[in-house]
Amino acid sequence: MSDFESAALQALAACVRGAVRLAEGKPEVAHPDLRRARQGWQEVGAPYEVADVGVLLAKAFRAMGDDEAAVFELKAARTIFERLGAR
Repeated sequence: MSDFESAALQALAACVRGAVRLAEGKPEVAHPDLRRARQGWQEVGAPYEVADVGVLLAKAFRAMGDDEAAVFELKAARTIFERLGAR
């Protein structure tokens, strides 16, 4: 992570790692990267990316059998998307 000096690049790298691990069927490994990505996007003020990572987190939670957390993440992401006018 320290290879990237930009907070946005760190967030992007964590998001990509998490997405790849999720696609590989490793949600428990993807989860920490996705949480780091969300935190990074929050720090740089990128709400669309925060919501986008929330959708990935929801997929990870659902794959790990935590439907309650998945629903929470999806609702939070939807709220942000709606606020931004995204469809």
